[in-house]
Amino acid sequence: MAEFTKSQVKMLNRKKGELRLTYRSMAKEIGISEITLANILNERVITRIRKPTVLKVNDWLSEHV
Repeated sequence: MAEFTKSQVKMLNRKKGELRLTYRSMAKEIGISEITLANILNERVITRIRKPTVLKVNDWLSEHV
């Protein structure tokens, strides 16, 4: 299992706003479920996340920074 830092979550939220993305469209771009994304962005689940999910999110972030 892997986790996100609070700064990663903050950056995801900022990019969501800057790009004016919905949960659905952002999750689709990243390649994860809408529920998983919502849980991450709302800090309900930032630890104990499957490593492939973390890698997908990190790849997406690196493309948009």
